[in-house]
Amino acid sequence: MTADVDTLDPEGVRLGTVPPLDSAFHVHLWVFTPGQQGGFHEYNVGPGAGPGYWHWPTRT
Repeated sequence: MTADVDTLDPEGVRLGTVPPLDSAFHVHLWVFTPGQQGGFHEYNVGPGAGPGYWHWPTRT
């Protein structure tokens, strides 16, 4: 996770360099991928169980 409601840079949001979050449950993520690029940002991702959402892994 790169930002949540507690770590989001308000100045970056004000300047337009960081997208705002829709709610306290949304986050900005860095998605790791193989290859030279290494990954990409996903902004304002909501909680859920399916593709396009985020959730904490199940504890075993």
